[in-house]
Amino acid sequence: RGLGGGLPSMFLQSIHDEGLLPERKDTFIMRGIPLATKQSILREMVRFLDSNVQGLVHLLPTDAHVKFMMEFIGATFALPLHGNMEVVGSALNIYASWLLDTKKPVPIRKKESVYFQEIFAHISL
Repeated sequence: RGLGGGLPSMFLQSIHDEGLLPERKDTFIMRGIPLATKQSILREMVRFLDSNVQGLVHLLPTDAHVKFMMEFIGATFALPLHGNMEVVGSALNIYASWLLDTKKPVPIRKKESVYFQEIFAHISL
């Protein structure tokens, strides 16, 4: 049983139960979508983003744009690994470029610590 369908690990559930990982109602918009539909949506979106990772600098000019796309990227880490390794690899590639490359969307450059915390939270799913 996951935390709202978004945190599948017992370890993460126990961290949440201790109040160390508060559930955020404004994230994980894919929560109630059936798995097959979610996988299809996430594969298409994350593959697109990964194939255009350098162009994301221009595609994501505001915090709202970045946060919207991070919903897709982050939800990828909550998918079952079996059958989804390729899309998880694409998500990791996007986040690695944002963490390590100097060319990243302006909102991420302006608030690196905020976005980096969110990235690490997503990866830890």
